[in-house]
Amino acid sequence: MGVLLAGILTLALGQDRGTWTVGVEREVDAGIYMQVFASEHGWRVWRIEAREDVQCQAIKSARGRPHPAPAGVGAMFVGGTPYLQITENLSLTVPRKRFNYTWHARHYGDVRVQYRLIGERFWTNLSPLSFEPPPEFDPAILSERAIEISVESFEYPAINRGYSKETAIFELSGLDWALNEISRCVASNANQPNS
Repeated sequence: MGVLLAGILTLALGQDRGTWTVGVEREVDAGIYMQVFASEHGWRVWRIEAREDVQCQAIKSARGRPHPAPAGVGAMFVGGTPYLQITENLSLTVPRKRFNYTWHARHYGDVRVQYRLIGERFWTNLSPLSFEPPPEFDPAILSERAIEISVESFEYPAINRGYSKETAIFELSGLDWALNEISRCVASNANQPNS
């Protein structure tokens, strides 16, 4: 299993070497197409299209880490961990527009996330899957700040095997831009019929 995953990771990372530029679209898996819709401040806004729907999401890796690349398996990404993925929540039960923030670690599944502002001594737990970031993540306050992020994951969480811990600096610059571009991408999809 590890050899297969390593092969997929190597293939996906090999495909990413600067070739994913704005406007380039590729079929990454049978009937799943990805395109970099916009790119700025280290963020990439991805447009992911399948027969059933179109999704838009922004992804940014921690400082000094490569961008995650499409894995070639569904709409998944690999590499560049830790990274933050933001999608628009289009739930009709939510009275105002919200975004989903998901932190990704080396292994999929159970992820433990902690953060602290640069210079603070203690860590704060953060849900890896949350509808709203904590108040400290307010884009108006932190758009030009950086945080220290720590993500822990297990390759086999049921038996606590394959432990991984990554600590990195995550720059929040361009967060407002990314949220606006996700909304712009979603709006552009409303005007296009699915193939």
